[in-house]
Amino acid sequence: MANNLILSFRAVAPVFLLILLGMAFKRTKFLPENFYPSVDKLVFKVTLPILIFLNVAGARLSDDGSYLKIIAYIIPAIIILSVLNALAWWLLLRDRAKCGAMVQGVMHSNLAILGLALLGNVFPDASTSAAAVSLFSVVMPFHIIVQNTVVVVWLSVFSPKQESAKKGGAVFLRVLKDIAKNPLIIAALAGLPFMIFEVSFPPVIDKTLNYLAGLTTPLALISLGAGFSFASLKGKLGCALSGALLKTAIQPAAVIFIGYLLGFRGMELLVIFFLFGTPTAVASYVIAKNMKSDYELAGQIVMLSTLFCIVTVFVALYLMRTVGWIV
Repeated sequence: MANNLILSFRAVAPVFLLILLGMAFKRTKFLPENFYPSVDKLVFKVTLPILIFLNVAGARLSDDGSYLKIIAYIIPAIIILSVLNALAWWLLLRDRAKCGAMVQGVMHSNLAILGLALLGNVFPDASTSAAAVSLFSVVMPFHIIVQNTVVVVWLSVFSPKQESAKKGGAVFLRVLKDIAKNPLIIAALAGLPFMIFEVSFPPVIDKTLNYLAGLTTPLALISLGAGFSFASLKGKLGCALSGALLKTAIQPAAVIFIGYLLGFRGMELLVIFFLFGTPTAVASYVIAKNMKSDYELAGQIVMLSTLFCIVTVFVALYLMRTVGWIV
């Protein structure tokens, strides 16, 4: 199991190195101030949607239909958890911008980057790892669509702009508008036909899209590091710690336990764990910034949940193997 800890550390260490690089760029004024807002716009509207589109379009449905029962479990789980989170944070905080950032921080999983990387390192043999990654890749698009929809809904509901909205209908229309124009949801939906009909891209198109998608993580992390300041932790550290613990420990533990009671075992249970137990998506910082939420808090949750993940993934795998839930 020590090897799992090392593998987890190797998967998340580059994330922190890029964040530190962004902090160094900011401190030394290596890049102009207007560079970072431009990067956030590029990531949110271009490179991240392309990354999601490629992940969805490249997935292939398995013949045995094993993914269907996982999808049937995770979709209501995401919705129920998001509602519980929204109610809890609204009662505890009352700050609209903080509430939106907290709900997103707890619900927005880093599937396309860390989820796949960590899952691929769990099994010692290549064939089992490939099967697990294949199952994860098929289920992931549905998780992405639902999680991004609920994230947009709650960020819209808790948007400071809604303070002046006197009619519920105005809020509802704004939420629908935000969902309809969200680049991430559009990208995931656009990728579904390519997945279902197993459409492949010409090599030139495929390579170009992959080049653009590859920009997402480094650009988002450098921008996150540049926007981070220790002064911003004042008054928010408790929220950030709570969100990170919920994201990486409490919430996945609940989902895994209920999943076990419903009959999930082995690889299926492991896929469910990595759907809910991965750190907060790096994109949540950019999304919060674009949707006028508390992006500083969102960035802190990303950093802390990524750090906690080194331990929580190790502990979760150890416990599930010890009790015989996975082999």
